[in-house]
Amino acid sequence: MVVLVANALATTLATAVNWPSQFGGVVGTDAGQEWLSRGTAISAPLAPVACFVLIAILVRSGSWAGWVGIGLAFLTGGLVLVGGMGELVAAPTGEVGRAVLITAGVLWAVVAATFVVLAIAAVRERLAHRDATPVARLL
Repeated sequence: MVVLVANALATTLATAVNWPSQFGGVVGTDAGQEWLSRGTAISAPLAPVACFVLIAILVRSGSWAGWVGIGLAFLTGGLVLVGGMGELVAAPTGEVGRAVLITAGVLWAVVAATFVVLAIAAVRERLAHRDATPVARLL
């Protein structure tokens, strides 16, 4: 939930000051028009944000849907890391300075690492719960 709120605030700030995405050397020109498809210099586009919501819903399930949520957390963590690193190494422009790009890249790398760590913890918990004997579950 924190990531969703932070991303919404970052999107609002980036569109207000026009910090378009700089990912992959493709320099955006209008953050207000590109925030859904490419994101901004400091916020993720719609697809990863939708994944954040799906992860939060699916991972709570004890069935196969929970495993899908965990897999989606790994995948999203990897994609967010790539996106963050793309901003980190992007060339600054007149609109988006080097400090903004570095800060965004580092913060998104932390978010990505957190998703991976939480996914690993969820896998370990599920496997431990599955391997527990019926008597151990009662204790």
